[in-house]
Amino acid sequence: MNRRETLTPRSPSGAWKDARESAVRDLRRRIDRSQADRIVARAAFLPHPDRALLEAYFLHGRTVKDIALAQETETRRVSRRLRRLAVRVLSDRFTFVVQRMNVWAPSRRKVATAMMLGGQSMREAAQTLHMTLYSVRRHHDAICAQYEMECGSRANTRKGA
Repeated sequence: MNRRETLTPRSPSGAWKDARESAVRDLRRRIDRSQADRIVARAAFLPHPDRALLEAYFLHGRTVKDIALAQETETRRVSRRLRRLAVRVLSDRFTFVVQRMNVWAPSRRKVATAMMLGGQSMREAAQTLHMTLYSVRRHHDAICAQYEMECGSRANTRKGA
């Protein structure tokens, strides 16, 4: 990509600023209020640090820079984390797991909570839950199969309607 394509004049002096940087800087401008409310509501199912981050940004209106200063980390790291959390929380798979996890066996529920809600990898979930990687993979595959079946059945009912 040409660098000139992503630069836009923003200041009265004609200085060039990176358009991607300003778009990433304030995620709230790209997300409407209803989505922000949905993100905050679904954040209740996340681990505490992730929930606190989303609530600080979307509910309390703190800037990425303020959050980064409080956490003593880089702003781009906080911004990237916010974006990833927002995408995960707004995904259909997240909603599916939240709606179905109460009917699953405790071990499957733990795997779903660690991986789908907590964002851990299979290996991290296996270590955290003191389970074998094989059993975590089997639970993950079963959850994904249930999700795919539901998505397929929803698609078929839409086509028939």
